[in-house]
Amino acid sequence: MPLEATIAFIHDLTWNDVPEDVRERVRLLQRDIVAVSLAGRETPAARIAADHATEQHPGCAATALVDGRRLSATGAAWANGVLANALDFDDGHRLVKGHPGANVVPAALAVAEAAGATVEEYLTAVVVGYEVALRAGLLLHARSGEYHGSGAWGAVGAAAASARLLRLDADRTGHALGFAEYHAPLAPIMRSVAEPAMTKDACGWGAMLGVSSAHLAARGYTALECTLVGDDVGALWHLRDVYVKPFPCCRWSHPAIQAALELRLEHAFDSESGGGVGYARSRRGGRSRGRGRERRRKRSTHSPGRWRSRWRAAPSAWMMCSSPLSRTRLSRGWQHWSRSRSPPSSRPSFPDAGSRN
Repeated sequence: MPLEATIAFIHDLTWNDVPEDVRERVRLLQRDIVAVSLAGRETPAARIAADHATEQHPGCAATALVDGRRLSATGAAWANGVLANALDFDDGHRLVKGHPGANVVPAALAVAEAAGATVEEYLTAVVVGYEVALRAGLLLHARSGEYHGSGAWGAVGAAAASARLLRLDADRTGHALGFAEYHAPLAPIMRSVAEPAMTKDACGWGAMLGVSSAHLAARGYTALECTLVGDDVGALWHLRDVYVKPFPCCRWSHPAIQAALELRLEHAFDSESGGGVGYARSRRGGRSRGRGRERRRKRSTHSPGRWRSRWRAAPSAWMMCSSPLSRTRLSRGWQHWSRSRSPPSSRPSFPDAGSRN
């Protein structure tokens, strides 16, 4: 049965069971989430989330990465989940169309710190969380006609990682997964694409719910059986197809940005060249341009620019290629993302994270 197989995977997996290439990918993703979290520290959303957690989820069990303040495990999972996703620079997976890392890693990090886990215990829990979350996302998209944001399925992976670190028994682990699925945020992401706001992918909610689910299950809180589980855990490693982003914005706009950069290099135009740049959108890319009230209101936060394709492609053409170093960084970032979305049989080994900067 899928649930029993998933629970066994959650608790029986060891770090040595994880293939070396998957372990290397996890190490890379840890470095990546640190980088995007550091970059996101100055965003309004990250500051608001941390201040809210300080007031509503106080404690000293775990660390808020925005500035090192101490919070409860649930508070830290929430604040760090918002932080990791604040710039839309965090890792992703094409088939689930979302961000697993910003759900799983903040939850695992908070619980691991609170529980005094070792680095190996933490990394193994992260592997568990990613694999469970990605399967939950695939199953949710397959059965739902509406496109749900990452927190809707990431919460299940966050609960899996938390349950492992808390050493819950099989029965209580099942309840933790069921609780996370039942109470997961709806996160109608296409509304957030059309009218950008800080709601985004609900990663903070997914991380916090996963931690809360495991802690409630530990106390004996019961839930319905989780249905967002697969029976191929340990046989197929979805972590191999998790990519890092070369640009801090929605993935649907990356081809336009890369095209703008390549055209600028090829034709050597600049902001003084005159004329204009035409922009044709794909069906999905068009949805990410924003509409309705967002078009009319004053853009007072960073969030709308993460979604609107023109806002992202134009600066790429005019500014981001201004030096050889900038061109090298952007080119390498694009290569990383392109390779990570290739079929596993044709994808080369992932480059060292040093070229991510």
